[in-house]
Amino acid sequence: MAKLPLIIRFLGKLVLGRKNPPLPALPQKGRWYRVNMPGHVASDGSEYGFDMRFGSENRLIVYLHGGGMSWDEHMAAHPSSLDGDTDDMYYTPRAGHCKGTKGLFSLGKENPFRNWSIISLPYCTGDFHCGRADFPYTASDGIRKTLYHHGYDNTVDAIAEAVRHLPTPEKLMICGNSAGGFGASFMADTIIDLFPECGDITVYNDSAFFIRKDWVHIVRDVWNAPEAVWNNVKTENAVLDSLLALKEKRPQVKLMFSCSTRDYNISIIEGYDEVGKLIPKREYGDHMERNLAAMCDGLADAGIFIFDIPASGREGELGFTKHCIAIDSEAAAAAVDGANTLQWLWDGVNGRQKKYGLDKLGETN
Repeated sequence: MAKLPLIIRFLGKLVLGRKNPPLPALPQKGRWYRVNMPGHVASDGSEYGFDMRFGSENRLIVYLHGGGMSWDEHMAAHPSSLDGDTDDMYYTPRAGHCKGTKGLFSLGKENPFRNWSIISLPYCTGDFHCGRADFPYTASDGIRKTLYHHGYDNTVDAIAEAVRHLPTPEKLMICGNSAGGFGASFMADTIIDLFPECGDITVYNDSAFFIRKDWVHIVRDVWNAPEAVWNNVKTENAVLDSLLALKEKRPQVKLMFSCSTRDYNISIIEGYDEVGKLIPKREYGDHMERNLAAMCDGLADAGIFIFDIPASGREGELGFTKHCIAIDSEAAAAAVDGANTLQWLWDGVNGRQKKYGLDKLGETN
């Protein structure tokens, strides 16, 4: 059976179903609505838009979705296709509608965040939500095209539009999964500036980090992110650098980080440098697990949730683990040391940053 396209796994369960209705003058609580953003574009030039769900509590989640990455001509020439059967696709080119109902998005009693409002920012620019570049490339059909890395302006302007419809939140959680976790880490400081009167803020990264030597080149030169974003990057771990810089500038911000021990999607990125393809090798999982242990060591003040749910199919047979958990049904169902992801996260936003599952990061061969 053909494998699902890689991008579908990177989406972290982003729902791309029927379109949400436009935001009305009097929105109903608990329903998703769409806000289109004329003049703002996805990677392929189509119109950008985002989604909102209004809660009964004056607390807010700003959620940045995942969906792959692009930083060179090969990646740019291979966007995702919902009917594709190859791993050789790297980013989603359209701003899908979010109709999330699981994990952090669930309206069930198992979710302590069920009554919070949500600004849901689709990921469709290949730049971890932080770029401001027009990237020319040659498509697979030989036609010259442009990939619009406009994640920064899409994110900032969408949130600015959304807050027009919301009161200043008593609590704010900025979070994202996969590429959106990178975005939450890179963009948190900028997003916080949009909420100057909110003093209770949590930043949550779900399954987003990997080691690269050329992070500054990618973020600064390819994506043309603002200096306030790329200037935080000092080492091969751009996410850790960004979170530590945020904590130094804003010590009151609470940091939360979750990841699985041998995350398949994080692990296989190593293969792109080695062979120019995203392929699974057991040794990549070994390297990823060691890097994850170092990542956790660096996040001394953060709440940490490490899980080891096997990846599906052949990926699990090779020893890899699940990618992302926050907006998955297993956020409430799977427990580590007696706590599930939502309970751990609820403790964190309320000032109790706990660490679970660190003992799962054992020695690798």
